[in-house]
Amino acid sequence: MPKPTLPLTDSQCKKLQPPNQLSDGGGLYLQARDNGKYWRFRYYRPSDNKRDEMRLGVYP
Repeated sequence: MPKPTLPLTDSQCKKLQPPNQLSDGGGLYLQARDNGKYWRFRYYRPSDNKRDEMRLGVYP
């Protein structure tokens, strides 16, 4: 059984330092790099069941 995770909080996101990432457990995660923080979403494509990633934008 997967470990339950808590939703991300704003204070956790602000404290995140590169090269780390924080996940909410549902495929959404915040990735910190040297040039900023970015929201990403990992999912399986329904058409061919392959793993894919969608880039959603910049934090904050």
